[in-house]
Amino acid sequence: MVEQFETISEWIKSREYLRHKNGLSRLSALMDILDNPQKTFKSIHISGTNGKGSTISFMNSLMTAHQLVVGRFVSPHLNSYHDRIAIDGIPIADSDFERIGQMIRRAEKELPTEFETLTFFEIMTAIMFVYFKEQKVDVALIEVGIGGLYDVTNIIDSDISVITSIGLDHQNLLGNTIEEIARQKAGIFKQGQTAVVGPVPAEALAIFQAIADTKNVTLYQYGNDFKMEKTRDGYLYIRSSQNLLLKKIGLIGNHQLENAALAVTAFTIFMHKYNLIVENTQIISALETTKWPGRMEQVSTNPSIWLDGCHNLPAIKRLVETIKEQTANQQQIVILFGALAKKDYREMLLLLRELLPQTEIVITTFNDSHAAGEKEFETIVKSINAIYYEDYLQYLHQFICEKNDQKVLYATGSLYFIAEIRKLLL
Repeated sequence: MVEQFETISEWIKSREYLRHKNGLSRLSALMDILDNPQKTFKSIHISGTNGKGSTISFMNSLMTAHQLVVGRFVSPHLNSYHDRIAIDGIPIADSDFERIGQMIRRAEKELPTEFETLTFFEIMTAIMFVYFKEQKVDVALIEVGIGGLYDVTNIIDSDISVITSIGLDHQNLLGNTIEEIARQKAGIFKQGQTAVVGPVPAEALAIFQAIADTKNVTLYQYGNDFKMEKTRDGYLYIRSSQNLLLKKIGLIGNHQLENAALAVTAFTIFMHKYNLIVENTQIISALETTKWPGRMEQVSTNPSIWLDGCHNLPAIKRLVETIKEQTANQQQIVILFGALAKKDYREMLLLLRELLPQTEIVITTFNDSHAAGEKEFETIVKSINAIYYEDYLQYLHQFICEKNDQKVLYATGSLYFIAEIRKLLL
């Protein structure tokens, strides 16, 4: 059967929910056909349950501030597929996306017959590799799709591996325990290279250390080898060879201190490995001005509306911590929640109610065929004393028209839900 699609985006979309057995062999074979573009640039590989995007955003700012050409590969996207692949913060152009996509499409036809068709994420990863090779990036910041060990991005031979955090998520793919998930994440450690890990449970750290020892990996641990603390004068990054005092951090939330510290550590190790000059003033400026759309982002001040994509329980905990940090006692908090049906939305909502017992929780659906709707939410709405709105636009309109400066709305859940609201309000 011959596929008929007018654009590469349509072709890729047709593969969006295609599922094959995990593994690297299919993409590796494709890269062989394309002369292995992933081997032509330096890279930092980032995994973790939460904090990957924020850490990459900090690193991106640090490296561009030092005049490096920086490739960035992240997921999911806020506006279009192009957002996932960027150089110096600028998404890949339509013409390049279409041209390279056609190249990948042709190369797929040359794969040996024993291979299944490429998945959505394999195609996006392949486009990224080719694009970064063509643009001669100085370094690529590459986010893992899921896990690490069997993720298709793991065909790179990265200079540094970063693991931001470990929690229970994607258990159907990664395992049901912290140890099992940690083993999958640590699959990105490369022989003889360096790994930088964030604050993780002791059982995860033990796995990381054991794998690092086996692979002769130099392991840097948050809290032991580096950290960032809030002080009376600002924020202090501490490492044996480097202390930096910042007046502020560009991203909001105490957990962003951990992500910023991870980013600085990985960045400085990379720079020193290649004998590149590090300017402390540029580090400070980069961290203070870093932005990451859709992550604790204020999109309206009157009334106050914040967006924060949270797709698992650890992220919900961080959201609530940040809400409590920055919301005045007299202000009334409102949560607007939308999620994909495949996510653990029931447990997320139960946790929100437990941590914010007096908060108004409004549950809704959004314009995605895989979004949870009234049928999925029916039971949980009653059990946590929430409100269900089929049309969140109607609720937003009412909230905005009310202009109540004593109310603060936090829209959260799926990043795809956040993206919809962001398009409307910005």
